[in-house]
Amino acid sequence: MQFINAQGDTLAIADQPMVRLVSIDNLAPGDQSPPQNVFWHDPKLGYMELIDTYGFVKLAEKRILEMAKGEKLGAYNQSSGTASITNYQFYSSDNASIRKFDAKGDLLLIKGKTYLIIDQNNRSYLLNKANLLKVFGKHREQVMAYLTNESVDFKQENDLKKLLAYCSKLL
Repeated sequence: MQFINAQGDTLAIADQPMVRLVSIDNLAPGDQSPPQNVFWHDPKLGYMELIDTYGFVKLAEKRILEMAKGEKLGAYNQSSGTASITNYQFYSSDNASIRKFDAKGDLLLIKGKTYLIIDQNNRSYLLNKANLLKVFGKHREQVMAYLTNESVDFKQENDLKKLLAYCSKLL
């Protein structure tokens, strides 16, 4: 988690395992509105933004970067998507030591996001059918019936909000 202080310097949280929750607000003094930007820290997954709370579970969004395409450096230091370019990562010098080449080429990264569910014990799970049934194990039949009747896309925030709103009513 990085942030910018009043002087415009970029700072980072030093003891991240000690920080469980970060809330960022621009509220006026005395404003009783709920926080708008709340980030939850999971030791294995890092920071994720809390979207909403449904009973004892929370819906969170983890922003990620995914590699869409990698291009190799070809002739005249131009990137190329051609597969016939051979890149060597290591070479052996005359004294039999192995050295690493610098990686060259272009990477195309795209922003992505995954949705997670945080249970009553503050454990984070990737939000999919199996983990949903694990968290709502006592209501497995009702959750399965909902998933059968409704078309739920686990990559669409609105679908997940409806699903968790239904599941929270079962409690």
